[in-house]
Parts: sequence; C-alpha cells; structure tokens
Amino acid sequence: MWSPNTASPWSASGRRGVRLGPPEPHPPFADGFPTPSGKLEFRSASAAAEGHDPLPGSHRSQAPEEDGRYPLVLLSTASHFRLNSVFGNKPELRRRAGGPEVSLHPADAAACGVSEGDAVVISSPRGSFGAVARLDGRATRGTALTEKGHWPRLSPGGEGVNATVAEDDADFGGGAVFHDNRVRVEPAGTAVT
Repeated sequence: MWSPNTASPWSASGRRGVRLGPPEPHPPFADGFPTPSGKLEFRSASAAAEGHDPLPGSHRSQAPEEDGRYPLVLLSTASHFRLNSVFGNKPELRRRAGGPEVSLHPADAAACGVSEGDAVVISSPRGSFGAVARLDGRATRGTALTEKGHWPRLSPGGEGVNATVAEDDADFGGGAVFHDNRVRVEPAGTAVT
C-alpha cells in the first residue's frame, strides 16, 4: 500500500515536493464500467437512444470549410507548462514554453510554401493567429498541431488558437468543437485572412 512516506522515483530524483499516486495495486474499473451493463460496450445502446451511431468510429468533419481552402485539421494540444490558459501570463513559464508554434508534416509545409522557423498565420473562416512553423515530425499528413493556453494579448497579432474555432457545440456531448477545426497555414507575409 502506498503512503506519503514511501520513497518514489520522484523523490529519489532530488525534485522537491510530494508526488501522490494511487494505492497499489490499482486496477481501473475493478467494479465495472459506468455503462448500463457495467461492461465495456463497443456498441452503445445509450448512444443509439440519443440518436448517435452506436458504434464508435470516424466521421466526416462537421466543419463547412471542407472545400479545399482549409486543408488541415488543427489540433490544440495541452502544454507542459500551464493548465489551459492558467499561468499563461507568468514570465518564467512563458519563457520555458516559448511562443506559439505550429507543427506541420513536411509535405503539408511544402504545399503551404512554409519552411522550418517561418513566421506563419493559421486561419479559418472565423479568424487567425500567428505562430512559428516547426517541421519536427510530430504532425501526421493533413494535421497541424499547436498548444493551447497562450494568452492572446501576449501573442503575436493579439490572437490565439481560439480565434479559429467555431462557436458551435459538438454533435456528441455538446462540448466545444476544438478538434473539428479546419485551417490553412500561410507564410506571415502572404497570408490572406
């Protein structure tokens, strides 16, 4: 059983603080899943009852800009230096995190006329924000990656990633549509927004 006095790799590494962890062993869902059957459901009767496809899978984007003008799906990933935009104004964390960047697949970058380190504009029909292009191998073809949490007033051009996101609700769960966001990326000097 874990206790606060138990040594861990965290404390052994010389880092300050206490790293709390779950008791061992900790089998997830040992008492069942939060579903009507208590089991993992690949086919969801609850989803079907709400009018959704009962089998999970991919779907076509709900974004209206699938006409080729906005060829990339923008994913806003979490930062290692802030919780969403919390602490986004702290100078030391801003220094460590760096400014806004967008990771592109090299083939997508070439199609956009963008090279490593270029200042770029990421835009959708709703708005745009500035970033620095990275061709670091993280993004798959057709995807652009950026980090959420940069404060707009502290970012180039005074806008952040949320400027590109529709103010719609997702079809399943009613949440934000952050991951159904089609954009284009252009060199900052040639961008048309």
